[in-house]
This record gives sequence, structure tokens and C-alpha cells, in this order.
Amino acid sequence: MRPLLVLSLLLLACEKDKTRGKVSARQTSSTAVAAQGPFGDKDYLEKLYLCWQRNAYQPAFPTNRDGKKEYVAGINGIVYYGDLPRCLDGDEESKDFKDISQIEKVAGLKLKEKSEHGLFEHYNPEIITWGIQTLIPNPKQKIGDITAKAFYSRAMKRYFRLMAEAYIVLLQRGDVQAQVDAYLLAGSKGFPLFDDGVDYLQHQFRDWLPYPDVRDTITLTPQMAIGFWLRRHHDKTSGELWRGLEIILTHYDSDWYATVRAKYPTAASKLTSKPN
Repeated sequence: MRPLLVLSLLLLACEKDKTRGKVSARQTSSTAVAAQGPFGDKDYLEKLYLCWQRNAYQPAFPTNRDGKKEYVAGINGIVYYGDLPRCLDGDEESKDFKDISQIEKVAGLKLKEKSEHGLFEHYNPEIITWGIQTLIPNPKQKIGDITAKAFYSRAMKRYFRLMAEAYIVLLQRGDVQAQVDAYLLAGSKGFPLFDDGVDYLQHQFRDWLPYPDVRDTITLTPQMAIGFWLRRHHDKTSGELWRGLEIILTHYDSDWYATVRAKYPTAASKLTSKPN
């Protein structure tokens, strides 16, 4: 079971443009799934996540030391290789599993726009809010034979904890803008754009988080997660994106979240003030 793919959409749809707030200019369809909140429509989410279960990218769920399958990949493994666009639209027969028009039709919003600096794509920030209000299942909701919270604990907590702690440690260090500037400078000098400068990130942030150093074609590393937040800080979408992540941590992983906030008190105070 793969119920918590919502953060993949939130983490994917999070780059700011010059027209933030002008939702009507980027709406695409009158057939959109309406935002609900605080948790999404039960029937819709059950169909959505059961579809995703059928199409999940199995190599991203290796067996961990406890003998359980644990998700170790990142955004692409959930969104694209789990067929999220087709599952959102309910059209599993669509040919292109990366067809973002299906996401746009369901959300009623445009997804992508070109960034002003040209290094990274920008995404419509309103789709983050739509995802928060529409795609988060109640932790007690069953998707098939397991609750969303039970599956989170069993297989998805590494992904969400890593994304959360990467952001928190950046705030704790207090030099986020300096790191963003260095990252963009490295990009302007020509690191490979297809991987968002993974080699740079692996070197620059190699000792920042206590996770095993794994380098393969699947595993999301702490350095990749930090790079993601640098891009979100740069386009000023980190605040709303963090709000969605914090809702999931509060309802699905509250004990761990309380512990990590205590571990990084400086960052905790900044999170309270909702940075950018």
C-alpha cells in the first residue's frame, strides 16, 4: 500500500513565479477536483491511492534491516514511476506516465512555468495549497486493508523525516541565503542541470545529516533533500510547502516531530514564524 503520495505533489509543485497569487491566470479546467480540507474526500482518495498501489515503482522499496519494505527514493519515484498523473485523473490507460496535463486537469491549475534565472523550472505555487486541502488522507482512513498512518510508519517515514530534517537543519545553521547563493553560482558555472547539481550537493553538505552515505540511481540522499529546500527558499515557496509537510508530521509522526524540534531549537523558532 502506498497512501501518502500527497507530499510528492506538494514537493513537486512548489516553485514561485512573478505572478504568485493570481490563480485565475493559471487555471485550466472547470472539471477540477474541489479542495476539501483538512483531509481530502475519502472516496476519491481511496481510488487514487489504490491506483497508485497497482503502479508503484517496486525497486524504490528495498527490504530494510527490519525485514520490511521501505521507500528510499525521491519525488520522481512517487510522482512519475508511480503513475501519479494517470491515477489523479483516473485514466490508467493514458500512454504517457509523465503527462502533466492530467495533473493540471484535476487541479484546475497550471503546473509549470519557466524560471526567471533559467536554472530550474518554476511551478505554480497555488497547486501546493490545492494539494494540502485535497490530497492528504485522514490517518485513520483505510486504503484497502491498511490505514494511511500504519503504512506511513511501516514504509514511508524515512522519506518524510528526511525531507523535514533537511529543511530544519538548514534553518538551524542560519546561513540559508548564503548557501542558496553558492548553489546558484555553482549552477551558473555549469553543473549538470538534469540532476540539479547532485555532485555539488553531495560535496557541500556531506556531513550535515546523520544518514548513511548511499550513492545509487534510486536513493534520495540528505544532500539531495537539502538541495530541494535551497531551490524552494530561493523561489520563496518553502513556507507554504512546509505547512503541508508539517500537517503530515503532526498527524502521522507527532512524537518524532516533537523530538526533532527539540533537537534544533533555533530552527523550531523560525518554523513558528513561517519563514518566507
